[in-house]
Amino acid sequence: MYNTDEVIANVKKYLQKLDKTINNRSSFTFGKTKIVKKNNIDDILCCVEAALPSEYREHIKKFGSMSLKSNSYLTKIHTAIKNKFILSTDVYAVKFGEIAPLSTLFINELRKDLDKTIPESSL
Repeated sequence: MYNTDEVIANVKKYLQKLDKTINNRSSFTFGKTKIVKKNNIDDILCCVEAALPSEYREHIKKFGSMSLKSNSYLTKIHTAIKNKFILSTDVYAVKFGEIAPLSTLFINELRKDLDKTIPESSL
């Protein structure tokens, strides 16, 4: 059993940390792309996914990755972040302008989806 507000607060905290890492730890910027070390990004993305309750993850396993709209936004966040950089394999070419809007959409849908993953009869 989980508290929706606590889950949302934890996920927001990690998404803010992700945004700060992208903005403050980037090696350099090419237009709309920032180059950031993989290990910094992967650690935070792992924390975001770990902050999601087990019921949410089980729902995705049972019904598929696109069964929850918030998960599709999380996938889009991963897509915007995990771009290979031509000159090095230990960095990501992050499309930083896409992260904030996708994070907002993810949080908005996450609240709705968390209510879906546990029916009220089990509360």
